[in-house]
Amino acid sequence: MWKNILLLLLVNLYVGSSISWLSFTDSHIDLEYKENTANNCLFWSKIGTKCCRSSSIPKKPYNLSSKWGDVNCDIPPLLFENIMNWVKSNIIKKYNISFIVNTGDDCSHKDISQPFMNENVKTINYVSNIMIKYFGDIPYYYTYGNHDEYIVDQTPPIVTQSFIEQSSKYLKWVDDINLKKYGYYSVLEEENGIYYKIISFNSIYYDTDNNWIINSTYEDSRRINNQFEWLENELVDAVNNSNKVIFLNHIPIFSGESSNYNNQNLIELLYKYSSNIILNSNGHTHRNSFRLIKRGNEYVNYAYIPLSITTDNHFPSFRIYIYNNTYNILDYVNYICNLTKIIENNNVICEEEYIFSKEYDLSGINLENTIKLYEKISNNDTYFQKYYKHYNSGGVQEICNNEECKKNYLNEILNVI
Repeated sequence: MWKNILLLLLVNLYVGSSISWLSFTDSHIDLEYKENTANNCLFWSKIGTKCCRSSSIPKKPYNLSSKWGDVNCDIPPLLFENIMNWVKSNIIKKYNISFIVNTGDDCSHKDISQPFMNENVKTINYVSNIMIKYFGDIPYYYTYGNHDEYIVDQTPPIVTQSFIEQSSKYLKWVDDINLKKYGYYSVLEEENGIYYKIISFNSIYYDTDNNWIINSTYEDSRRINNQFEWLENELVDAVNNSNKVIFLNHIPIFSGESSNYNNQNLIELLYKYSSNIILNSNGHTHRNSFRLIKRGNEYVNYAYIPLSITTDNHFPSFRIYIYNNTYNILDYVNYICNLTKIIENNNVICEEEYIFSKEYDLSGINLENTIKLYEKISNNDTYFQKYYKHYNSGGVQEICNNEECKKNYLNEILNVI
């Protein structure tokens, strides 16, 4: 009986009062990517830059890069554009996509050259132009990532505002004065009778690697007009007007580089107004994972993180979220683009990898089901191995069948405060 009910709910996700959107993150496109260059190099590799450029100094053992990309390097524009072309032909009409979201880090890991070549502005605007080229008037919303900053991880006041003004000019769907000033914004949209508010949060101001980090309400108010107060006002407005909220954020709570000030404020606000938030979507980690926050004996927060577009020892990935307003169910379909096949066939084809609700035998995404998911992968090795496989799809993974290995992955998910 339960399986029949689940099937009925899944069918209803695709019909009736629903919205669907394309979600991707961490593209890390290298505009200077060069075919037939070393994918393992000597210079700068230790500080976050990668190879596959004509300036790369080979370090043995190495292979030569394909024109389509290499799992050891940032991706070439050719791969990114062809993935989006495939999405246009195979995804947009199939799911009736309403909008597209990108949770940050369009730019490459070439930290040294970025400031001198204005690479970050060029890359962010390149991605925006690709979105316009292939998806026309489908609204596109993104969030700034730490590698999207000028300079990486840093937010020097005058320089940052100038950078945001230059790199946000193609966001024609956003009419929020905070975007060009501070890089955060909200948009209210309506689709199929559903009023939803997209909130794009700029977590880079609270990055622990940021020399201009904001760590107090005073600094928040003085420098960026108090982003947390703005966020609460937006969430209150959503509650008062019965708007569903899709929260976009690059650095997840308690993830690497997220400060205590950021963690504490986000946990409280997202918990306080959780009744209207249908998704907390993040990036930054490059891995297909999720987060749970527990305070004492109570779970108070959760977030989902897609696998990245960039080939960080795995295949490019993106997902389609589907929200049904009638049943209040959120689900997603995960896609991967097999780079090995792409290189062999000289053609980009992506494949459906799994549907969240079917893969984990859950009715959809919410706090209750996220807790159940954590319990399933904690106590059942079949579910854990599914999670482990999807965590880094297409990448080289060692067997993880002992308690110590599993514990490391489970500890990443659960944060107790």
